[in-house]
Amino acid sequence: MIYIYNHITLIILISIACSCLQSEDMLSDNMKETIWFETIPPSNINVSIPIPMPLPRPISSLSFPLNVSIPTKWKPVKTESISTGDEIIVQKKGGIRSVVGMFEYYDTNSKRLLINSDNKPNTILLDDIMMIRLKLPGKKRETFKGATLGLLLGMLIGGVENNGTGNQAKALRIVGSYTLSGALLGTLFTSSKSRRIIKFDHDRYDYKVVYNE
Repeated sequence: MIYIYNHITLIILISIACSCLQSEDMLSDNMKETIWFETIPPSNINVSIPIPMPLPRPISSLSFPLNVSIPTKWKPVKTESISTGDEIIVQKKGGIRSVVGMFEYYDTNSKRLLINSDNKPNTILLDDIMMIRLKLPGKKRETFKGATLGLLLGMLIGGVENNGTGNQAKALRIVGSYTLSGALLGTLFTSSKSRRIIKFDHDRYDYKVVYNE
């Protein structure tokens, strides 16, 4: 009896393992670890040509538009590739701050990029992306320098204000406001060192994600 139970348990475990492997294989077919992008230009350009028509006076002439579709011979523009483990910076539509994290994979079914940002998975739809940049080693955050510069500038203007009017409270407010403004500017207007991979213009072009089969 024990042998039968062990045999059944072994069969169940093997079945579960096989099903798990099959599901992983199915998922891996949709997950591409190395991708690059192609910017596809329009196949035709629509041009409106005005055609004049002579008319009797007082109307000397009249024109009507002739719409002509001209085929283009532009080739798709390719970008460099990004692979699993590359640290990228993604700017989304309407987003104030960019998403910075490790690229994990691209899902061909949902057309989303999976980015590991601070050990948190973040999926971003391709149509919602404005720009992708490859982060380079080192950072260029100037928050401390900005705050220091704001403090010095605030002390200078606050000292002038204090000497001119004797209003110490107003001088301190000036120093505080300039210090805070300098810190904010140092955070907002500097960014990580990076190189642009692609800038999307979804209204004008179509984009294709390319990967090795």
